[in-house]
Amino acid sequence: MFQQVINFLNSNNWQYVELQSNQTITFGIAGENGNFKCIADTIKDENRFIFFAIYPTEIPNDKRNVMSELITRLNFGRFLGNFEMNYDSGELRYRVSLYHGTLLPNEDMVREMIFTSIVSMDIALISINALIEQNISSIKAYQMIKD
Repeated sequence: MFQQVINFLNSNNWQYVELQSNQTITFGIAGENGNFKCIADTIKDENRFIFFAIYPTEIPNDKRNVMSELITRLNFGRFLGNFEMNYDSGELRYRVSLYHGTLLPNEDMVREMIFTSIVSMDIALISINALIEQNISSIKAYQMIKD
């Protein structure tokens, strides 16, 4: 699985860093709506692949309740992946994961998982940033990308 991720990143000429575990890769994305960090974790011993697109800053304490409402709205009806927030630290991320057992996912599956995460985070940045920077409701922030 690790090699499929490397092949995908190389085929797109993306710069990345392999962490010492030889299972984890990190890289940055400059999206249309902002920048954020990505982590691909291939947990070989457990036959799992997890990909995160991570919001660049922690969500402020006073915005975590309303952010929870926003990510609930963003998650409803999603087929692949979800937004999640660590309420204690304020870390916000989009996560896609796969248990692949003995099957080895192909590059198309890897591409779909990575692009779903990146595009989902990039689009949501509009609502997330507005919610943090402005005094608006989660409904209004959500409608910014749904209208």
